[in-house]
Formats: sequence, structure tokens, C-alpha cells
Amino acid sequence: MDSNQLSALEVLREIEQRCKSRALNSQHENVDQSLWAGMAFRLSGRKVVAPMNEISEIFNLPTSLTRVPGASPWVKGIANIRGSLLPIMDLQAFLLGKPVVANRRSRVLVINHDDTVTGLLVGDVIGMKHFSAKHRLSSVRVDSAIERLISAAYKDVSGTWPVISIEKLVSDEQFRKAAA
Repeated sequence: MDSNQLSALEVLREIEQRCKSRALNSQHENVDQSLWAGMAFRLSGRKVVAPMNEISEIFNLPTSLTRVPGASPWVKGIANIRGSLLPIMDLQAFLLGKPVVANRRSRVLVINHDDTVTGLLVGDVIGMKHFSAKHRLSSVRVDSAIERLISAAYKDVSGTWPVISIEKLVSDEQFRKAAA
């Protein structure tokens, strides 16, 4: 082994040691436990978030959906997801009467609350948002169509983020009776 190879090997060992040291130190740092996490998306142009702990999975809208005869217009259909049947509901159409125009940013948020497993089609997914407890608002003004589902709100530099409660959604009588 020549001296250039030896010095390169030593450099790599030093880098590895520094990485291990930083990883160990970061495990011991005091992490802010008061951060709230949500999945951010738009409902007819309005920015909202749904709690990440109420979403079990996120995926693209399946290309094959089976329509359900006699179902409300906001029921997109039933999808076969890895061998399990999953009802897909258009959240925007349910709340605002305006169906999502599916695009590359549209996603299905799978919720599993009190034995209700459902996929919620949402348009224009923004991504995960984290908020500190100090940014929680005591009240927020929202469209009356979604007001009944809002459980909280947060504010950051990009604006106000109402929180859609999945618990309130699955408890909503109209949502539970998806037949037209």
C-alpha cells in the first residue's frame, strides 16, 4: 500500500469516527417533545392539516376504482389495496361539494379510526408540517362547510393551518351514511 492510499484510509476512518461521535451526541440532545405533526394539503385552495397520528398510510390514487351503485357523489369507489378492499372518499367533494381534480400531487390518506378504515382523496398535498405548541391558536375563522371538523389551528410564517379532526369526520352522520 503506498502512502497516498494509507492517508486516504486514515481520512476515511477519521470521518467515520466523527460521524459516530455526532450521532451519539444527537441522541443525547434535548429534543423538543412539544412538536405537533400533520399532513398538509389543500381543500379547494384552503390550506389545512390532518394529524399524522390519525393517518396510517398515504398513497397515489389507484388507477382502478369500482364505483358503488347508489353511493353519494363524493364516494369515489372501492379500491383493491394489496388484497384488501378500501373505500375511497373525495374529502373536498364531501365538505365543499367540489370534487378533487386528480393530479400528480393528489393522494389518498388512509385513516383507521374506531374500526372505520377509509381512504380520503385529497388534492395538492403539500407535505408534512410540524408546529410548536406555542404556535397553536385559541380560535380560527374558517369556511362554515369545514368548521364542524376543525379541532385546532396553528400559525407559522406561511399562514394559518386549521386542523381537520379525523375523529370528528368519522363521527359525522352524513359521512357515515355514504348512500345517496
